[in-house]
Amino acid sequence: MPYETDFDAAFTVLLGKAQGTLAPVGPVITPAPTPTTTTARVVDVAFVLGSMGAPVVVGDHSFIRLGLNAPATIVNWSLAGTVTGASVSGSVAVDLKAGSTLATVVSITGGSPPTLVAQAERREVAPTAGWNETLPDPTWLMASISTTGGTLQVVSLTLRLLVEGSGT
Repeated sequence: MPYETDFDAAFTVLLGKAQGTLAPVGPVITPAPTPTTTTARVVDVAFVLGSMGAPVVVGDHSFIRLGLNAPATIVNWSLAGTVTGASVSGSVAVDLKAGSTLATVVSITGGSPPTLVAQAERREVAPTAGWNETLPDPTWLMASISTTGGTLQVVSLTLRLLVEGSGT
């Protein structure tokens, strides 16, 4: 009978542990809370204006709703233009607009929009004085051709943004 008694006792203990009725044996490990990061990150946002086959015209535009879970600051911009897919010199200015709704976007370039003047490309140009460089989250952004020399068919504007510490 001692065998049956030992087995019954062991089964009762095992069943109790499975149901959580007995206190755990040994150390209890409690996971540490997940820390919240506040590291800034860099994001590039690109606008492509126009299409191959016809020169861009004043008013050609592209827009996006930007949601990055934190405010963003425009660090620099890059602008390039092509004709039939080849990089060529041309002249164009692209106004950048922002707003809380698409219907309320206004220029944020302070009269100094990204511009090519007989150039094919400008890279990593810092915004000049007068720009409103801080974008709330979320925001609508619109890039719009404001002047053109009539030759470039596709224009690409890339904004480099520094996103303030987002809690993820």
